[in-house]
Order: sequence, then structure tokens, then C-alpha cells
Amino acid sequence: MYESLGERKIGRPTAVMRNKTRLIAWFVSDCNSMSGREELVKQLQKHVTVDIYGACGTLTCIRGQSDCEGMLEKKYYFYLALENSLCEDYITEKLYYTLRNYVVPVVWGLGNYVKNAPPHSVINALAFPNVTALANYLIYLKNNHTAYYEYFL
Repeated sequence: MYESLGERKIGRPTAVMRNKTRLIAWFVSDCNSMSGREELVKQLQKHVTVDIYGACGTLTCIRGQSDCEGMLEKKYYFYLALENSLCEDYITEKLYYTLRNYVVPVVWGLGNYVKNAPPHSVINALAFPNVTALANYLIYLKNNHTAYYEYFL
């Protein structure tokens, strides 16, 4: 399924990682989702900083513009690719948008990420027992570049 993504950028992650300064970005325009993703982010913000772009946040960046995509890759370790609705086998286009860059997507959904994304390329928030465990894992990856780089191999 992920062949349509084109080639993944291999061999460049260490250069890109040196300049990352921010932990998590989220581009969102629907502030009242059926999935409850806002509550996930609210709980996550008790442990880490989440930069929220769009109608539901205080930051702006027009998704799809090259400056915006470049900023995401240069500044952030993680991107929240959270589903508006938890529907079996549905995966947001934001996952594929994120996979084109050196940013690890954190997903929240019921899609088959093993089948539809490169191996070991996403973090599924639903796989963690609670938000604290998820936050701790993201902090661990930020501080352990070897473990973080494995998401791009």
C-alpha cells in the first residue's frame, strides 16, 4: 500500500535531527471530533508541549504549502495524525503527508497501520495503556536519537 508514497528519504536523518527543537505539532481545523481526539491532546499537554496549528490552536501554517511542510520536518520530532472518527480500516491522509518527511506520525485510529504504512514508521496512541505512557515514550525517543532514527529505516 505505501509504495505510492515514493521513496522514503534514507541516509539523511542525522542531519535533519540536529535542528529539531520542538516535540509535537498538530494541524487541526475540526475542534469537536467524534473520536475524542481533543481530549487525548488535552491529556497529552499535561506532560508535553503540543504546538497546535489551525482553527483549534494559536499557530498558523497552511497545510500543503512547501514552507509549512519544510517547517514541520525541520522543527518537529512528531506529528499528531489523529482521526476525526474512529472508523475501522480508515486512515487519514495526514499520515501519508507526514510520512514524506522526517517526522514520526503519532496516529489515533482503527486503520491497519501495519499493512498501510512502512514497517516501524508510526506510533499508535491506542497501543499505550494511557496518555502518560505515550508521553513518556515520545520523550524517550526525543532523547534517544538511535531509537528515534529507527523509525526512518
